[in-house]
Formats: sequence, structure tokens, C-alpha cells
Amino acid sequence: WDKAAMEGKVAVHAKVLEHEVAVLRKDIENVEEGQDPYFFEEDYSVAASTAWLVWEGSWALIELLRRENDPWLRRLVDGRRVLELGAGTGLLGLAVAAAGGHCVLTDVRSMTEGSLRPNVEGNHTPPREAAAGLSPTAGAAARPADTRLQGWTGAGSMVGPTGSADVQALDWFKPVSSQCFPIDVTQAEVILAAECAWLAELVEPFVRTLVALLSAAHGPKCVFAFRERAGDASTAFIGRGEVLRRLEEAGCEV
Repeated sequence: WDKAAMEGKVAVHAKVLEHEVAVLRKDIENVEEGQDPYFFEEDYSVAASTAWLVWEGSWALIELLRRENDPWLRRLVDGRRVLELGAGTGLLGLAVAAAGGHCVLTDVRSMTEGSLRPNVEGNHTPPREAAAGLSPTAGAAARPADTRLQGWTGAGSMVGPTGSADVQALDWFKPVSSQCFPIDVTQAEVILAAECAWLAELVEPFVRTLVALLSAAHGPKCVFAFRERAGDASTAFIGRGEVLRRLEEAGCEV
């Protein structure tokens, strides 16, 4: 990134299968008082303003992608169409791409254009480097053709030897059916939701959006991760149990 892009931000790195990805996040340690540049955007909210950081739920899933002794998440995303909800900086989705997934990173439009797209473009792997990085365990030849579907049609930047990443706005307060262009997000096979439903006001639109995505005929799965923040008397935060209860009430198998 150039000096202008780095202003007020710091780089955060993660390595998966020997491929390193990096994103820019807010430099909260040296933040200066001032107006959030996206404060007047139509989709601005308290939740959106926190998306400039990399939160614990994302790191937990990245660690699962790195795991060697039980790499179930890496196997789940490898070669598949993955959709990340509330992607923020995009570090998790880029780590998925480094692990061989084809990940579409979504958030409200102000975040997709201000954070996600620049971070994805900054991690593009040139085709020659991608080909050089193929290995017997990570390459396309390791994937049985009859059990893996193709990547998203027309999606993305190459990330790592076999993965790809792209960006699309997805606002939970709007119907999913109206947000399926240019990429049809309902074609996701795996959905990742890290730190998506910690505010009480977000639970209803989050559940509505997730249920719409999980209702696809091909039977997608969701991996959900977030840190418990709700206390017994909390009104602003919501606990994991309540989120899971509402998903079950909406017909999801938890």
C-alpha cells in the first residue's frame, strides 16, 4: 500500500498453507480525534464503525484454517464457494482464499468500497506466482472433480495457489433477493459469520439474511463464531444462546 492508504491504519497479517495475506485496519493505538470518514454514509451504524478492526471471532476461524491436526474447516472451504457475512477488513475471507476457497466477502457498501475492495486488490496473486505455489496437498489436482463445484462465476482476484476472493455489498436490512448481482450470493456452499450478531439490534436482520441464504436447494452450511459479550443485565449486547435459539426458531438446524 502507498503512504496515503496507510494513513491512520496498520497492516495485519495471517499465513495459511504457507501463503500470507494482509489487510489494513484502523490504528486504534494512535487514533486522533476526528470525524469517521463514513459517518454520513447512508449505511453507517455503530456496528459498521467497528468493522475496521479484526475481532476475536475472525481470529478463531483463522486459527482453525491453520490447524494441522484437525483441519476440518480447511477441508470444508477448499474448492468451494464461500460467503463471508460482515467481513469488515476481510482478513478471514482472504485466509479462506489462501486455504483454497473461493470467497465472496460482503458487508455494507461503505465498508466494501472503503476497506474490503482495497484489501482484496492488495492481495491479488499474479497467475505465474499462483502456478508456482501449487502443491500436492493444496493444488486443484488434489480435489476430486465429482465432489467439488466450480468457483463463483466471474468472481475475483486470485489469492494463493488455488483460491480466489471478490467483494460485494450485502445489507442485512434489505432482501437478499435484491442483492444478487453481479454475484449471486445464494449460490454459497459455505457461509462464515464471525462477530456478526453481538448487538441486539442486529440479530433480527442477521437471522433473516442467514435463513434466506441457508434456504438454497443445494444445502449450504454456516460456521458461526463470536466472543460472548452479553452480561446477565445486558440490553445492548446479545448472548450466543439467544442467537442460536432464534436461528432454531427460524428453522435452522443448529
